Amino acid sequence: MLFIVFFLAIYPLIDLLGLVIASVSIGLLAHQAASAAAARQKFSGALDAVSSEATSFLSLGISNFVRMKPVGGYNQSGIDLYINVTDFHTYKNTTVGPNAPLPAPPDILANVYEYTTKSTYEVGPVVSLAAVPFLSQVPGLGKPATLSFYASRAVEHVDGLALAKNSLLSSSGGGGGSNNSSTLDTDPTGGDWNYPNIYQLISDSGQVVVANDVLIVDAINEKWTVSTAFAGSGENVWVDSRSDGIWSNGSIPYVGLSADGAGMGDLNDGLPSSGLEARAGDAGVAYFAGKFKLNFTPQGSGFVQFRFNDQPGQYGNNLGRQIVRVIVTRPG
Repeated sequence: MLFIVFFLAIYPLIDLLGLVIASVSIGLLAHQAASAAAARQKFSGALDAVSSEATSFLSLGISNFVRMKPVGGYNQSGIDLYINVTDFHTYKNTTVGPNAPLPAPPDILANVYEYTTKSTYEVGPVVSLAAVPFLSQVPGLGKPATLSFYASRAVEHVDGLALAKNSLLSSSGGGGGSNNSSTLDTDPTGGDWNYPNIYQLISDSGQVVVANDVLIVDAINEKWTVSTAFAGSGENVWVDSRSDGIWSNGSIPYVGLSADGAGMGDLNDGLPSSGLEARAGDAGVAYFAGKFKLNFTPQGSGFVQFRFNDQPGQYGNNLGRQIVRVIVTRPG
C-alpha cells in the first residue's frame, strides 16, 4: 500500500519538477540564442550562433535529466530565427522567417529590427508513467510534453540582415543554411555614422552590450524622444549619430550641423546650443551627446531619451533631425 502511495504521489511530483526545470532551461536557451544572434555582424553568423548555442546547451547534464529533444528548427537544433521589422511611424510589425534573411536591404530611417528566437523541445517524463492507464496520455507524465518559448533582442548590425546579390541561402532539415554568404558593405541610407566601428570600440573597452536602439530625433520636437534602451545603475550609454540634412536652430540657418550644435554658448540645461542632449529616465540629468562625446555614465536610470537643445517654446522654427543609435553597456 505504501508503495502505491509513493508511486502515485512522488513520481508525478518528480515529473512536474522536471517540467519546471525544462521550462526554465528552454526559456533561458531562447534568450541566450537571441543574444548571440543579435551580436553577429552577418545573418549567416546569426544562424550559426543559434545552432551553436543549442548544441552547447544540449550537451549539458541538465538537458539529459529532463530528456530534452529538439523539435525542428534551424539544422534540427530546436531553434528558429525570425526577423521582426517594426515601422517607426505606423508601428506596423512584419515578421520575416523562419531562418531567412531580409528580402531587401534594411531601411533604418523607417524601421526597427529585432531578432526573435523560438525554441521548441520535447521534454520528459523524467520517470515514465506510461504504464499507468489514467496517466499514460498526460504530457510530461506518461508521454513527452512539447514546450516552446520566444525571446527577442535588437539587431546590433542591421546592415547584415540582407544578403548581397551574389549570396545564396539553402535549406536543410526544415531550416536555412548558409553558403558563401556576404552582406551589404555600405549603409543603405547613404549616410555615415560618426563611429562605424562603435561595437569594436565597446568590445575593446571591456564592455558588453545589454540594450540598444536606433531612433530619429526631430529638431522641431520639444518633447524628449524615448528609446527602448534601458540604462540602469553602473551602466554606460554610448551614442552614435548622423545628421539627416539640416540640423539647426531656424534663427541660425547653418547647414549640415552635427550633434555638436552651433557652438553658440549654453541655452537649455547648460548644454551647447542646437546640440543633441540625452538623459536616462524622465528625471535623469541631461548630458551633451555631441559628435565627439562617445559615451557617458548617466545619473539616474530609465529609458535613454534624446532632444534638440533649445529654449522652451522656441522649437517651432528648428530644422532637420538626427539619426541616433544608442547602446547600453556594462563591464564584461
